[in-house]
Amino acid sequence: MAFFEGIEEIDPPIHNYGATSNVAWTDQKKEYIDIKESLGILHFIMEEDRVMGRMENVLSCFKNENCVLLVIEDMCLGIIMIDHHAMKFKYIENLFKRDGCDHLVKYPIKIARISKEWDTAGWSYQKLQKIYYNHLFETIENITMEQLEEHLKTQEWKKYKIDVHFLLALSWDGSVILEI
Repeated sequence: MAFFEGIEEIDPPIHNYGATSNVAWTDQKKEYIDIKESLGILHFIMEEDRVMGRMENVLSCFKNENCVLLVIEDMCLGIIMIDHHAMKFKYIENLFKRDGCDHLVKYPIKIARISKEWDTAGWSYQKLQKIYYNHLFETIENITMEQLEEHLKTQEWKKYKIDVHFLLALSWDGSVILEI
């Protein structure tokens, strides 16, 4: 222990990704962790603004009324989408029309839940985690499920990137005219 005597203890660097101080960064981190814990989410899936860090991206979306968080409870996933994409899932659109949408107390993001009672056995956790990386919405944005299935017959390699069971379960229809 004599070796360490007299050596000043140094705090590890904190990467605050744009927060104005370590205090602000700590507050953001606490807010982020509180959100994850309250929703039972381990991972948020979203299209990220690469200028900001992941935590700041998530908090920014939570403060945006034009975003939807789809919570898949048994996968502990939260998929953040813009309204434009979310309302093309007929399940989400009908859920919001019928029941209204859930919110966390101080955030305007709309929340839709896939409860543990849903049969998600056919869904792919890996494909859902890579929804944005694999450019899912770019691929299917304006097409129906029937058109997608035809497309996948000629582009079979894309089957490994697109979770068709997920899209079918939530009734994807890219041809809809949006009424938000």
